[in-house]
Amino acid sequence: FFSARMDDELQQQQQRANWRDVGLSLSPTGPPQGILFRCGATTFVPYEVLGSPRTIINLRMDNDEPKFSEHGVQHLYLPARNDCENYNTAQASVRDWLTQLMCAIADAERTPFPILFHCRAGRDRTGIAVAALLSILGVPETTIVAEFLLSDKAPRNMIELALQGFAKAGGIEKYFRRKVPLSAIRARFDEAAERLCASPE
Repeated sequence: FFSARMDDELQQQQQRANWRDVGLSLSPTGPPQGILFRCGATTFVPYEVLGSPRTIINLRMDNDEPKFSEHGVQHLYLPARNDCENYNTAQASVRDWLTQLMCAIADAERTPFPILFHCRAGRDRTGIAVAALLSILGVPETTIVAEFLLSDKAPRNMIELALQGFAKAGGIEKYFRRKVPLSAIRARFDEAAERLCASPE
């Protein structure tokens, strides 16, 4: 009974933080469970509620106070600008931001798994970042949209605008103009999936 109550409290705290495991949301078509998380502001959220990440990437302009040093967490500050529409991925400034972010994801030493993306609400900047990463991993657009819509008040038309920006460039490969090692990102997630499959129950 006590364990079940603790689990319920954990889930309630995660819901308030708009936290979720992207792999669990997309299973079996997305990344493995337990390596990619997303949420809103982390200021007053306990480490366990965040899924015990090893990397926390802040996408908002307000920087985070370094937390969870006892867990060896690495903090990255890679904010999207406030003075442009970040859903419009065709803009050069948005492309530059996503390029910088995905280059960080390609670097296993810089961003060890599990990785947590967050912004203020855990919906807009975080949603765009997750959509770009899932596009790199070959997740179908319909699935990417469905994952985005799991967030409260998520605007379908805006995530569709973001995906259109990738498509208009000729696909995700051409969108990043060879500035992001896409194969390294895919290899990281493939290796993580293989490790999970090989691990005992």
